[in-house]
Amino acid sequence: MDFNIHKSSANRFYEKWLHWPMKGWLEQFSNMGLIRWTAEQTVPIVILREPSAYEINQAH
Repeated sequence: MDFNIHKSSANRFYEKWLHWPMKGWLEQFSNMGLIRWTAEQTVPIVILREPSAYEINQAH
């Protein structure tokens, strides 16, 4: 999984539409410590770490 691609897509979506796509996913990623994000923020998402192999396997 390339988090940079997903982060870039979400940031571009926000820039165009002024609301975040996939809020449920973004909230879960934030709760897992993968990204710095809140539903109220107006600045780009920051990746804090990549998911572990275990986390990726658990998502399937």
